[in-house]
Amino acid sequence: MSIVEPSRAIEVAPIGDTSVLAFFRDMNVPERGTFWACAPGRALGNAIAIFAVLAYGVFFIAAFARPERRGRILHADA
Repeated sequence: MSIVEPSRAIEVAPIGDTSVLAFFRDMNVPERGTFWACAPGRALGNAIAIFAVLAYGVFFIAAFARPERRGRILHADA
């Protein structure tokens, strides 16, 4: 259910700055400390996840390749 004015026009709210810098600027000191405490762990977790996907992909390509191509999987001229 939506709330509409009697004139049937939809109200539009102005959107402020949605950048990460504005998000950081709106934080108070304890929130900023929590942000910097969590940011490295989140970045490391994402890097590990991306590495795992790449490693599993290379493993499965190498494991299920035809035997005559197994040594040349990642070369463009194979």
